[in-house]
Amino acid sequence: MILILFTGDASKEREKQLITYINKDIDVLKVGHHGSKTSTSSELLYALNPEFGIISTSINNRYGMPHQEVINQLKVFHIKYFITSLDGSIQMTIHQGEIKWETYPP
Repeated sequence: MILILFTGDASKEREKQLITYINKDIDVLKVGHHGSKTSTSSELLYALNPEFGIISTSINNRYGMPHQEVINQLKVFHIKYFITSLDGSIQMTIHQGEIKWETYPP
């Protein structure tokens, strides 16, 4: 079974609450709040141990997202990640318990 978590714009405080309800590793994390430093805490990454992360953001957005702190965290936890502003559209296909990724340049 593939587990995917969509955190939306959950803050780090909300993530602490999520951790209490999810007690297993996940496969894919939709990185919170477009990669803002207000989300995607090290506690969340440690507790859920995602294999992949997806960051949805636009090129040269006025908020500077994704923030470098979040990218650094993903790297520290060895999470493979995609960023829509760099990778374009992201297609994830799940077949017989395996995830296949394709990207389409912006």
